[in-house]
Formats: sequence, C-alpha cells, structure tokens
Amino acid sequence: MNARKEESTSTRRALLLGAPAPDLAGVAGDLELMAEALTQHGFEAGLCVVPRATRRALVDGMSQLIGDVQPDDVVVIYYSGHGSKIEPPPARTRMVRSASALGPWAERFLVLADFEEGSVDDFRGYTSMELSLALAQLTAVTVNVTAIFDCCHAAQLVRHGRGKSVGEQERPREPIAWQTGRGARSRGLDFSPGGYWAEAARAHSARLRGRLQGENAEANPNVVRLLASNAGGSAYEVPRRGSSGACGFLTQALHGALMAAEAGWTTWQDLARAIRMTPRRHPQQRISIDGPCRRLLFGLAEREELGSMEVERERGHLRLCGGWLAGVREADRYVLEACVGRQIRPVGAATAVEVTSAQARLQLDPGAAPSLGAAPSLGSGDTRLLGLRAVPVYARGGKDVCWGSVALVGFEGHNGEGERIRERALLYPQLKLNEREGAVRDVHRIATLRRTEEGVQLESTPWAVWGREGREEVVRLRYDDPRKLSGSKRQVYGLTAHLVDGALRLARAHALRDLQRVVALAAAPAQPPWSESLGDAHEWSLHRVRDGRVGEVLEPGALLEAGESLTCVIRRRCAHTLHASVLFVGADGQIAILSRAHGGGVELSGEDYVLGMSPGADPKVYGTELGCSLSRCVRVESPRGVERERVPGTVLCVVSDGPVDLRSWTQKAIARYRDVDPADAREVLRNVGGIAPGLRSPAYHIARHDLWLERSGQGW
Repeated sequence: MNARKEESTSTRRALLLGAPAPDLAGVAGDLELMAEALTQHGFEAGLCVVPRATRRALVDGMSQLIGDVQPDDVVVIYYSGHGSKIEPPPARTRMVRSASALGPWAERFLVLADFEEGSVDDFRGYTSMELSLALAQLTAVTVNVTAIFDCCHAAQLVRHGRGKSVGEQERPREPIAWQTGRGARSRGLDFSPGGYWAEAARAHSARLRGRLQGENAEANPNVVRLLASNAGGSAYEVPRRGSSGACGFLTQALHGALMAAEAGWTTWQDLARAIRMTPRRHPQQRISIDGPCRRLLFGLAEREELGSMEVERERGHLRLCGGWLAGVREADRYVLEACVGRQIRPVGAATAVEVTSAQARLQLDPGAAPSLGAAPSLGSGDTRLLGLRAVPVYARGGKDVCWGSVALVGFEGHNGEGERIRERALLYPQLKLNEREGAVRDVHRIATLRRTEEGVQLESTPWAVWGREGREEVVRLRYDDPRKLSGSKRQVYGLTAHLVDGALRLARAHALRDLQRVVALAAAPAQPPWSESLGDAHEWSLHRVRDGRVGEVLEPGALLEAGESLTCVIRRRCAHTLHASVLFVGADGQIAILSRAHGGGVELSGEDYVLGMSPGADPKVYGTELGCSLSRCVRVESPRGVERERVPGTVLCVVSDGPVDLRSWTQKAIARYRDVDPADAREVLRNVGGIAPGLRSPAYHIARHDLWLERSGQGW
C-alpha cells in the first residue's frame, strides 16, 4: 500500500562511508555487506560508496546528497570506522548541563581516514554538531531518513529536532570472539581532556557553535538511528561469516536481517530486535535504536504494538525490558510470538520471575520447548526470524492486578454486539468488563462503552486535574462519534477492535498518571525501591518558554495556551549520576516521552537539564508544544454536560539512580475510526539457556504535575 506508493514516486539514495584505519580490518567488508543489502531493497541507482572517508570526502558527499535529495526520497546514511569522544576536564565538569544537552566541553565525533593529518586549526574529524546540522537540512526536504553508525560512542551523534519521539537503548549481550574495538583510543591517539586532539576538537567545536543557534537539544524526530553502541560504549569487529577477514558486528547482523526482511512487513524495531538476539556479541557492546523505529523499512507507515513488551537475550536467558515501573509483577504470563516469512504464530509462553523496578526475568514454560526447538535461530545464522515481543495474556489473579474496569451500558437485548466486545477484551488482562455502570468490586472504573440508537461510543470516567490546593476540577471525556457495529465481518471486527483498544489506551493512561500506586501493587509484597533520598537529590519544575528562555513556573492546574511551549528543569543535588525521563499523558490517551535523548532516561551528570535547550554558545530553549498533539476526536465536558475548550494533561518526571527504560508505556492517541485493514504484526523467538545474570533494581522517584491545555486548531 504505502510502501508501493513510496517506491513508485521517490528515489532511494544511500551514502556509505568507510574510514579505514591500520587497526581496523573490517571497514571494506562492511561496505560490501551494506551495499549488497541495500541493493536488494532498491538502492542500486542511488548508491554512493566512499571507501576512504576523509573529512573532505565526507563533507562533499553530504553536500551532494543534500543538494540532490527531493521530497519523498528515501535516504540512508551509513558509517563504518572509529568514533571517539572528548571528556570534559575535571575542573570544568560542573559546567556541563547534562550528557544529553552536550555542554561547552563534551564532544563526540567520527575519526575519519585522514584524522591524524589534521591540526588544531584544521580538525579532520566530523562532530556530532556537524552531523546534526546536515541531517536537519536533509529532513527539511524529506523526513524519510535513516542513519546507521557502526562505531564506538555512536549514540548522541544524531541530535536536534522539535517533535516528540521515543528512543530505545539496549544493554550488554553475549560474549563473542572479537578482534578489536572501534574506539579511537585503540589507534594510540591521546584524547585525554588536556591532550592535543582534545584541544583540536574543542577549538573546532567553538567555531561551529554559532551555526547551532536554532537547534533543539532533543533528538531529531524524523531520523531513524541504528547505532552499534551507546553514548559511552564500544563497538567491535568479528570474523566475517562465510569468508576470510572481519567486519563490524552490527553490520554483519544487520546484513543478514536486511537480506531476509520484506520492507512492507518489517520495521526498524524488528531489525534491532533481531540484532540484539544474536549471540555473537561482545559483552560490553550495546546496540541502540532511536527515533521513529516503528516505521516499516524505508517507509513512513508505522506499526504500533499496543501493550506488548520488548524482550532481550542475555547469556542464554530471556529478559523482559520492563519491571514494576511498567506494571509487570511476579507470575505474570506472556505469549512469545514469532513470524517466519509472513506466518505469525505463538512459539511459546513464559512467566515473569525475579521482577525488579526496571526489568524481569522470563522463565519459559515447559510446554514451550518443542515449539522453540522447531524455530530457526539467528545464532545458527538463520535470519528468517525478525523481532521478538512478549504479549501479556494473564496477570497474577486478584483485585489489584487490573488497571481498570470498562462498563458495558445499553447492550441489553444486543448480546451479539456485547459478546464481540467481550471476546476482544480477553486479549487484554489489564481490563475487566462490567455489565453495569458501577465499578467492578475494588477495581477503579476508567471507561464506559455506551450503546445508543446512534451507535456505540467510548467515554472516560471523570478526569481530575489537581491544582495547588488539591483537586481543582473534574471533567468528562467522550471519544469519536457513536459508531454502529454493522457492515461486513471485517468492518465489525475493525470497529470492535477500535473501541476496545481505545479503552485499553485509557486504562494505560490512567495507570501511568497514578504510577506510584501501580508500582506499589506490582511489587507487593516486596518493598519497591522508592527513594525519598532521590527526591532530595534533585529538584524539578515546569516552566513556560518565553523568548527562547526559561520563563515563569507553571503551577499545578495552570493553563498552557495554544502555541505556547513548556520546558522542564531538573537540577541535580547530589554527587552521583541520575537518570531522568519526562513523560506526557494526554486526555486523548497519548503517552509520549518528551526527553528523547536516551531510552533509559537522560543521564544527569552535570548541574541541570533543560528540556529542549540548544547546545550553542548562547543556548536557546525551545521546550515542547503539547497542545499541537491533542487529538481532535476528544469532547471535553463539565459534569453538567457543558463543553469545554481546554483539555487536561499530565507531565510525569521519573528519576532513578540507574537506567530505566519506560518506552513500553508510549502509545498513540485515540483517533477517529477509519475503515482500513489493521497492520500485520511479525515477531520472533531465539534460542535460550545458560546461567542467568543478575538483575539490578534501580531506586526511583516519581513526581506528577497536572495542567490544562488549550485545544489548538479546530475542536470537535
């Protein structure tokens, strides 16, 4: 559908950059593998390979690409070689605002083929700032851009933008036989804070900072970023499979996945899942995927997986990327779904054990073994399986498991319609159905599906907005127009799924707004690592953005007008590193992570963090504009039925003493129903076994801030 349209009206362009070095054996092999994989996906005409990427060759290649690109073109940029970073001098460490808002001293850059021929006045690296500026120019023309970096310190190389996006960061995996790291220190270069090359990088960056004015510090929302390492991590070379020589681990795994993938079925997230499930990995290499990673390959259409959880393979065991902070609790059960080609099938079941605040171990059920043994494995070189997810099918029994109940009202005498809704609701253990408007015993009612002569409509329970003096106001929310459950079998199925999925989005939104209670219930009877000391270790506040600066404080219950932006300021009051995630929960069911720099939370290693601040010499604050993202299908009414023009929303700040990945919460808003075929899902499983590594449970602190948002554009 969309993929065929894009293919017929756009050009596929790829710039492949290799920076060989005496201590790297796999750069040429990487370029061969990527050229082969991209050619299979239609890039042969627009493929530009630069086998020795000097600074001049890279700059010229980028300029040529920016000059040639047209709207709707598909662009891939790939780099293989060394990467490096400059640490801030100890005496200036506190000048760095945060690791995500690169301060005046922290730098990351590509170490190009002619790097050592440069000097302080002629820097031959390519910095994260320059890369961000080039990508901003590209996405100003086409938003279909993917950047792939097989080098050390790859994360935070691709930055700056204005929209919201969700990032994802991986963790260490299996030990392998590796050859060499792809960090510049392996070349014997001195990048110490006071060293020659550090001064050269800083001098070059100082000359660039004036060009950065107008760039947001958060990640570019239009660029899919597949990275061989995190911001401070390493990438490694491995023996090339089926041939002599070496190649980058990321490139070899990506090549196999791309050769097996179908662009109309596979997302970039699927590829990242396949790569991180590959056992041929150095234990310190952390694959990262960021940006709009739910896009189908080389397209703009996205596939949302509502309620599913990411799974990682570590030392032969499966680990769920979510713990108490994601509502996971001991003994929750999940179906593991796999796809070979275009056939989707469950390949096993697993139970959550050893649940912590950030993650959980998955224990395979005994009956799952035969299915697992029959499934191909990436570890054996078979890349027909792409992606892996765990879909919850049963939460440990009891009144405190359910996130909310949904009342079915007006379905008396229409048992067929009610039965279809009940069947769909069975897919979501977080929901309970009730045949009356009251709540299920001891379970908070979050929504009503009301049937009238006009059709069925989803309504939210009263939504409370808390101000400084306590509960300030309560409103009722209604979604979309009433829709009749009639038509073809496919149409009835699609509308039923639309209504129940909307109820699940509301349940998840209500649960996140009350995250502290959800964590307490999930952790019981264990004591969750809630830390008042972390509350004392930082301060956070919401502010309006005024003329590119941090403005007055937004008090709880304040109104954010249409076109007005807000920013969040987090001040660290301790000596150790903290991680923070800022999330937005909209009354339309939307959940988004506003702090996009890291999937595991923005790393606070300096004095403060300002959401959406540019890193130039004269920093400008952009913040984020929440009102523009509000769905127009939400009607807001007072308890007496008077329609309101403002919509409630909630901002949450979760601070922890270790990385906590909260991306499983993210979801799109409830939208108007459209009669279209649902997107296909395709997921997979890998081989498991061995000794399980230990799980850490980071301490955390949660703060909530309710406010009102003026609806922008047309209303209902």
